[in-house]
Amino acid sequence: MFRTYAILCAVLCITALVFPLISVAVTKADTPAQATTEMTLTEAEASTDKNTVNVYKTVDNSTVKVDMYEYLVGAVSGEMPASFCTEALKAQAVVCYTYALWTMEKESADGEYDITDSSSLHQCYLDKDEQKKKWGEAYEENRKIIEEAVKEVYGEYIAYQGKPAMSVFHALSGGYTMSAEDVWGDEVPYLIAVEAPGDKLSSDFEATIEISTEDFRAFFEENSDTEFESDDPKTWAKVMEKAEGGYINRLRVGTKEFTARDIKKLLDFPGISFKGALVDDTYIFKIYGKGHGVGMSQYSADYLARQGSTYKEILAHFYPGTEIKNNDLQI
Repeated sequence: MFRTYAILCAVLCITALVFPLISVAVTKADTPAQATTEMTLTEAEASTDKNTVNVYKTVDNSTVKVDMYEYLVGAVSGEMPASFCTEALKAQAVVCYTYALWTMEKESADGEYDITDSSSLHQCYLDKDEQKKKWGEAYEENRKIIEEAVKEVYGEYIAYQGKPAMSVFHALSGGYTMSAEDVWGDEVPYLIAVEAPGDKLSSDFEATIEISTEDFRAFFEENSDTEFESDDPKTWAKVMEKAEGGYINRLRVGTKEFTARDIKKLLDFPGISFKGALVDDTYIFKIYGKGHGVGMSQYSADYLARQGSTYKEILAHFYPGTEIKNNDLQI
């Protein structure tokens, strides 16, 4: 009954991805340099200005108040390689700041923090100790690269109708980004499907997962409560709707219909863009990209930057209909 799970794990483990998930390790003590920018909150304390942000540290369940500049350096450090082009790093800095502002306007579950340091929940944030652990001997060099990018755009954010946009992003798309409506069910005017021109050039653009018909049926019966009314595998899966780029958007398996997001989660696909086919007694899925696919593709942001696009042009491409505003923050 668990054979499918083992197959999936084995395939995914050998698929090298461009942007590996970052495991955030929280240190027990701050360095002296950090003491002026970060302090632990002992009780509920919401941010009252745009110069600081309250960050929930997921490893030790603590909340720290972080200077906004230091936060953005840490967020970009966690979310994008320092080897990326400067304009891509600047775009990422604006995106990270915008997303922080967007979350700060939302009421958190307990009112004690504005944003978490988790890339799966919000966006990654690495403090200086975590940056040193990540980069080792390259810390000083990489820190300087990211600091320079953040300084160039510090205070700038993406606005839609005058307010901070929901500036979500992902590592790598399937050549076209996904719309928020297709992935999450709610339309967001500036989170629509657009071309991500560099993604197909990545050596990790495509992954393949093969599942026997026997394991396919057993897995869905056990994990999704669907039923199969026929013993013919040709009737078990049917594409109900396609997204931009020809990828599956809705798939009926047995008696139940699933979104692409549902399938990604159930089968632990690295990306949300995929196609599938039944060959003999095996379902073969081709998965493209990595992440939820909505908003800015980081890989294509770097590609566009290397083709001469500015960070503003990159942001305009991935968040159409928005504008750049500036809070005029001082470092």
